[in-house]
Amino acid sequence: MPARNCAKTIGIAIESIVRQTHPNLELIIVDDNSTDSTFKVAQDYAKRYDNVRCYALPFDDPHRIGWNGKNVNAGWMARNYGMKRADGDWITFQDADDASLVNRISVQYEFAKRYDSSHVCLDWQKYDEAYVGKYLDVKRIINLHGEENLIVKTEEILALARRCRGLIPTYFGWLHKRVPHHWKLHPLVSLYSTLLTTEPPRRPLRGRTSIPGNPERVVYRSMLSGVFRSGLSKFVRRSVENWVEKLFFGDLSLPYPGCAGPCLVNKDVFPRVRFHPLNERVWPSRRGRGADRDFNFAVVELVKDSISVRLPLYLWRVGSDHPAYGGAEYVPVECQTSSMHF
Repeated sequence: MPARNCAKTIGIAIESIVRQTHPNLELIIVDDNSTDSTFKVAQDYAKRYDNVRCYALPFDDPHRIGWNGKNVNAGWMARNYGMKRADGDWITFQDADDASLVNRISVQYEFAKRYDSSHVCLDWQKYDEAYVGKYLDVKRIINLHGEENLIVKTEEILALARRCRGLIPTYFGWLHKRVPHHWKLHPLVSLYSTLLTTEPPRRPLRGRTSIPGNPERVVYRSMLSGVFRSGLSKFVRRSVENWVEKLFFGDLSLPYPGCAGPCLVNKDVFPRVRFHPLNERVWPSRRGRGADRDFNFAVVELVKDSISVRLPLYLWRVGSDHPAYGGAEYVPVECQTSSMHF
């Protein structure tokens, strides 16, 4: 569980894991340089539960804040740090500002065994405080919809991974790692910004009135701005950006099927696959994060037995409900019978 400045929500996240129906769980919490009391709250839970361990990440990401002013770290360092310290045969993840229904991990594990898969994802529904500590009635959902309609098969996910992988990371990995992410997404905007910060030519520009201060720089920037904002320039910019984006990322519009964050992965996958910094992500998201998307697609290509299950067992703090799970069968229930198993 990577955690950064989640003091108000991490307790609910921890309780949702320690109360899982799957036996023999250990929870590893990695505080990712929080500036609030997150680490103290995690330490308190580690003292309360024997199967909870807590660590403070001993280093920080100097590139945590991206070109867009947002945190693009997405917990990749904390996740790698925690995985190295895991003792179990399977590893899953839980964000410190979300929660899981209490049969989430047991259902993932049962599907992993049932389909001989070393990598199982599932789906999400909007977080509701009333759902915390409850179960998803998996047997009821299977009876209503059929198990075959709940499974996203390996072949489909593999095809998606290939469609979302660009030519440059496939054949020129060294180049992909060296080009900053914002240059891959917005090459002409990045070029324009770079030119604006460079010194103009030493030779005075002809046909221009002298401007007090630094006339060459003022005229130089004015010319660049005029060219860049022209209608032709906007058309060229869109065309170039679409072309460059496909070279680096393939199709960025397609999400990983299901909820990529709380995947269940066999420990043998590590360290062959790990979480990467933004510039090294082959399958990032358009907004500049996508550590989960990148990690899961990499696992898919390695193990070639991945599945995703259309069961909303993860409670995600988002603004909108999941459009696929509006039926009454998806509302979490209290544990009363054995109907949670299948």
